[in-house]
Amino acid sequence: MSKLLTTILLIVPVVGIQAATLVIADENFDSAPESDNGLNAGNANVSVTTTAGDPTASGHGNVGSVDIEPGGRWGEVRAQTQNIAIPVQSVPGLDTFTATLDVYIPDATTFTATDRIGIILRWNGSNTNNNQIFQAWDSFAPDTWETITLTGTLPLNGGDGQPLNSVVPIISFDDNPADAAPGIAAHVDNFQLSVTSADDDPNLGAPSGLAFGELIKDEGPFVRILTLSNTGASNLLTITGATLAGANPGTFSLPDGAFPLQIAAGTSETIEVTFAPGGNLGLYEATIDLASNDQNDPSVMVPLTATLIPPFSGGELIINGDFELGGLAAWRDDARFNHVSDPVHAGTGAAEFNLAGGAQWGEARLNTTSPPATLGDSQALEISEEMIGKKYEYSAWYFRPAAGGMAEDDTVRTILRWNKSNASNHTHGTLTVGQMPTDTWVQVTGSGVIPELGGDGLPTTSVVPLWSFQDVGSNAVGGEVMYIDDVSFKIEEPPPPPRIRITDVSLDGENLKISWESEAGTSYRLRSETDLSAPDPATWPVFDTFEDIRATPPINTASIPLSVDSERFFVIEGYPTPPDRIFYDDFENGQGNWTTLVNDASGNTSWELGTPTGSTGPLTGADDSANAWCTNLGDYGTGSDISLRSPAIDLAGFAEPKLSFVAFRDADGFGDTAEVRFLRLDGTQIGPSAPLDMTLFDTEFTTIEIAVDAAAIGETIIIEFNFVSDGSEDTFSGLAIDNVSVISN
Repeated sequence: MSKLLTTILLIVPVVGIQAATLVIADENFDSAPESDNGLNAGNANVSVTTTAGDPTASGHGNVGSVDIEPGGRWGEVRAQTQNIAIPVQSVPGLDTFTATLDVYIPDATTFTATDRIGIILRWNGSNTNNNQIFQAWDSFAPDTWETITLTGTLPLNGGDGQPLNSVVPIISFDDNPADAAPGIAAHVDNFQLSVTSADDDPNLGAPSGLAFGELIKDEGPFVRILTLSNTGASNLLTITGATLAGANPGTFSLPDGAFPLQIAAGTSETIEVTFAPGGNLGLYEATIDLASNDQNDPSVMVPLTATLIPPFSGGELIINGDFELGGLAAWRDDARFNHVSDPVHAGTGAAEFNLAGGAQWGEARLNTTSPPATLGDSQALEISEEMIGKKYEYSAWYFRPAAGGMAEDDTVRTILRWNKSNASNHTHGTLTVGQMPTDTWVQVTGSGVIPELGGDGLPTTSVVPLWSFQDVGSNAVGGEVMYIDDVSFKIEEPPPPPRIRITDVSLDGENLKISWESEAGTSYRLRSETDLSAPDPATWPVFDTFEDIRATPPINTASIPLSVDSERFFVIEGYPTPPDRIFYDDFENGQGNWTTLVNDASGNTSWELGTPTGSTGPLTGADDSANAWCTNLGDYGTGSDISLRSPAIDLAGFAEPKLSFVAFRDADGFGDTAEVRFLRLDGTQIGPSAPLDMTLFDTEFTTIEIAVDAAAIGETIIIEFNFVSDGSEDTFSGLAIDNVSVISN
């Protein structure tokens, strides 16, 4: 009898109490957060940017790189939803929390021994009676990933004394004293905040909310996927029904016959939630009240939100965004991005993106934009000064096929790279594929304001939009697809340019003389028609040879032979004078007059022209072309000093010339260097060298622009690209150069 009693006592705690854990914030910089709540980019004193390719070489995938601004002691990074609701199934005072963060302190950190990193949890948004943990900088082993962990019990009340309802998670950086130099202080990864409860079995697991985001009026209905799970160990969960309540319950709906819904232990089920609003703009809110046999939480509410916004009336910046031109006109030719006629959201055309298999990231890009693209880069849209501070809006429709579609944990998003830089980019419409219903078109939108500064810290002059498809885990076999249609990117229309003021119209012998006020940097053309009923004067034909008339401020004058027509009408059109292209070479026609030099004794590396074949780095030239100049077409060698020199370039008559080229940097990030020099024909250098930052690891060809030294203006010059490797044996491709141009404004 004693044995039997003892056995029963041992079994009871094992089967009677089941722990259920709900993640409410997480970020691994690789995939969309499972909680739909990742990290933001930091505050005014600290910034966290995603670094692709794991600079720590530890297998962590993408990681966050932390740079704290000098002069301010405290910097912090918070969850995107800064005040996160405590899960409705949690019991304050009983249930526990766990916050973890992986930290990597590089040997070249900008922080010092007295500095700290920590995790802070502010309950109900108050800094009173918070939970926190800090770790001194010198307690970390350099160049090693370590984990900070903060655990405890959910308090009954927040720091404000009110019943617990929310938490603000913060990753805090303490620069004490405030003397950090610019640069990477640390890398972070795998942040997670979870709540664990001793729930009954079965246990209903539901998200803390389902957000539809911003949606455009008259575009619906809109559908999202609600995932419900049974985190119990063995018992069947039965959701007996669901009730819609709240402010706008009539705008949301659930499928007929969805309940009762049974979910086996350790599994999940999904239901479609539809949002079909009326005509009013603004925020729509409701709740789904789920009733089940979860004894601990027999009623669980899931908040629903959606915001209806008006159609954006700005200028359309995408040509063929509806794919109605019968092909991929205006889009970059890519074997993974194809025009299709089925399925389509509207009209007769759409596009299909297919995964490659074994590659985490894929993307579609434009090849023609409207207004015109920047010179030398058809994928970059020119941003004028008048556009700065103006609102933009992005929208796209996605279709996930039930068979052959992307996996549920994969993601789609749109990325806007200001000044072609991946730093401080804007990401919109991030959607986990599992949130999308199958065989249904789903809209995603996003909006923002054109920033004053680009990702390179310079005034914004361009943006590269790209549509990103992420194979999370790089586990696709290849061929998994997502369809996309009705892609829109609009910018609020800048004010119209001032009208051109005509100062004189008179006869000069047998000629008609027209004079007008002109501005430097503007060119003009004369358009003419004999019939005022003709369409928009902007489409009238150019008259005779009066095209590309450069400004002669303050007045320009055109002398026109008198017309034989009884009536003829003229308009003057002004437009920004395009840059003069002085030199351009994409190397697709061979070496030409380019020369190479080996300045070292080893001869382990030389500049070679062709298709790169290194173990890392690019496998094509820029824009998937065949040729680029590379430091060896394969991997570069040790102890090298090599130069690549351009043909002679005559700068006579050009003001403010600028060098532009695309580069792919893939070196060891430490001892290898590269720079650009401007030389006279005799080989003497003009001005200082312009270093290339070889600590960066490019994931694609990147545009670099360098102003030609003022001392070279009016000279005939040679451009020299120099690469130097140290003595360490590394397996990298080094430096690749393509699409070299010199322009003048």
